[in-house]
Amino acid sequence: MIGQFLYLIYCIKTLRRTYTDESDLKVAALNKMTVKQMQDNLKIICDLRKDYLLNLVRALCDFAICLNENDLPRMVFGIGLNQGVEGICGIASALIYLYGLS
Repeated sequence: MIGQFLYLIYCIKTLRRTYTDESDLKVAALNKMTVKQMQDNLKIICDLRKDYLLNLVRALCDFAICLNENDLPRMVFGIGLNQGVEGICGIASALIYLYGLS
């Protein structure tokens, strides 16, 4: 559970860094970059952002399953996730992983 939580934090920090890199790229493009260089760099940043956004959703699904397996929702809220929600989270996580392989 701690590993899942730390991975969520890592994904969020990386996503935040991609937005910072994009704004830095726009400032640098005004001074010394050609349009082609800027488009190439922007595509790299957008691809990285897309990958980490998918990883964030996958990690959230895995984290929900992990929390439910440790009975934390039941201890905090008095009810846990039902098996259908847990199954949907597992399928979503697996599909995102398979999409990332391609």
